[in-house]
Amino acid sequence: MIQKLSQEVVNQIAAGEVIERPSSVVKELLDNSVDAKSDKIDIKIKNGGISYIEISDNGIGVDKKDLAKVFEAHTTSKIKNLEDLNEILSMGFRGEALSTIVSVSSVSMISKEKDEDYAYKVIGKGIEISEPTKTPRDTGTTVIVENLFKDIPARLKYLRAESTEYRKILEILIPYFLAYPEIHFTFSHNNKQLYNLPKTKDFRTRITNVLKGDFTKDILPLYFDGEGMKITGYVARPEHNFNKTIHQYVFINKRPVYDKGIARAVLEGFSRFVPEGKKVPFIINIEMKTSLVDINVHPKKEEVRFMNPFRVYTAVEEAVKQALKEYSTQETTTFRDKPTEINYKKQSSYNVSSGLKFSEQLLKNKEIEKNKVESLPNTNLFSKSEEQQNNNVYYQIFNMYIIIQFENEIWIIDQHAASERIFYEKIQKQYRKNSVEVQNLLIPLEIELSELEILFIQENENIFKSFGFDFEINDNLVKISEVPSILVNSDFEKFFKDLISESESQKDIEKFEGDMISVIACHASVRAGQHLSREEMEDILFELKKCDNSTTCPHGRPIIWKISKKELDKKFQRI
Repeated sequence: MIQKLSQEVVNQIAAGEVIERPSSVVKELLDNSVDAKSDKIDIKIKNGGISYIEISDNGIGVDKKDLAKVFEAHTTSKIKNLEDLNEILSMGFRGEALSTIVSVSSVSMISKEKDEDYAYKVIGKGIEISEPTKTPRDTGTTVIVENLFKDIPARLKYLRAESTEYRKILEILIPYFLAYPEIHFTFSHNNKQLYNLPKTKDFRTRITNVLKGDFTKDILPLYFDGEGMKITGYVARPEHNFNKTIHQYVFINKRPVYDKGIARAVLEGFSRFVPEGKKVPFIINIEMKTSLVDINVHPKKEEVRFMNPFRVYTAVEEAVKQALKEYSTQETTTFRDKPTEINYKKQSSYNVSSGLKFSEQLLKNKEIEKNKVESLPNTNLFSKSEEQQNNNVYYQIFNMYIIIQFENEIWIIDQHAASERIFYEKIQKQYRKNSVEVQNLLIPLEIELSELEILFIQENENIFKSFGFDFEINDNLVKISEVPSILVNSDFEKFFKDLISESESQKDIEKFEGDMISVIACHASVRAGQHLSREEMEDILFELKKCDNSTTCPHGRPIIWKISKKELDKKFQRI
């Protein structure tokens, strides 16, 4: 028998498309506060937003006669007809926010317009909305959402732990904090204030106060004006690169969005400055005509579609390249008085002339000729005795690669990849035996991290301690008193940031432990660009031969490249 669903059930089903978790509620309410022309917005949550969310602003307020209407589906003051969708600049506009929120929670709303004598309050639950009652309040609006999904167990059980829901809310809030420096934001969780961001005209100051970390202190400004758009913002300097996406924010007409093409365009701009596959932080604002971008793509309003994406991506890439060009000029000027160093330029392709020059330099090196070994019966390094290994020819090129010369073969070894593999297996074995060697720091080290980074460390505190870390957390400061011995001379701020970018989620404990071992090994190992003595190169090879896997680093990159004399002869057409 076919039945018509009640309005309450219809609303709850519709809510599933808009309200997935507490962070969805925060986003919808925050959009309304921004659209209300507020310059101060206070956000308070409890239990990760599951039990309580309150957003209060000093915006224009809602008229008494409209208070009950805002809880009805598809009611909005921001559009009147289909044509308005093409020109919409407000954050919210679908008229779905409060109608969907009230269908899955208890909601109270207090609002006062500037010229009204009183504020008025309405309470909503399901499809029942109370009559407005007078209540004291200054101009603006407060919305309180309580007990999300309490009456819908099927939805409630899919929410994550309080700490996870809290982190999801932070991920929503941080882009707004960055997009609107002209708004004074405060944010509290469980009655503890975590952010107090006064309004400012200095965008760089807002970035530093929100994201924290070293990379924010010397970020490079972006600028492009043309092709119907204006691009402003900042990118990190090339040395602040990470393995995975971290601190990348894009705003289109102040709307936080995600666009893979823009992220790729930024990396294209960095192509000569950072290693392939590395990611860099950026905060990019793009102002463009509403006719050139469609924001009506998805209910979450986080995706956009450009009329001419190639033009946008090219402009972003050009802005990044220009910022890096100015950065390079400054670096050259700064280091002009330093001793001349040899710079190796990346060859776009191999040619015979460059190969002959390299060979000529190699063969003319008298020190290498002095150490040359006449004949070795077996070129398998790891099957030789240590005494035979010590007779091999060792030399280093570009301070990155170790070359070993045999009678009929040469090996080229990536010194960082080899060292990384050695430390990875050492730490892995120590961890499995619960015997990680630790070192107390005579003077505890303090590092400042962002709120999201602090939360990540807190969520994984037990695993950190099992690897030999001992620390205290006070607001955004981590005070480290004990570390794995292998890391005693490391840059710990970079270590924590690399780990967070390597492992964005702690859902898979085993994977996170593997990520921890991998990042520890990376920071403990010999770096690319580090000069090595003969003894240090021998030590790397001696330890590498003891590894279970001596062919690839923990990230899967090859460690050794073998070239036989026969292959070289063939390359030079000798055979």
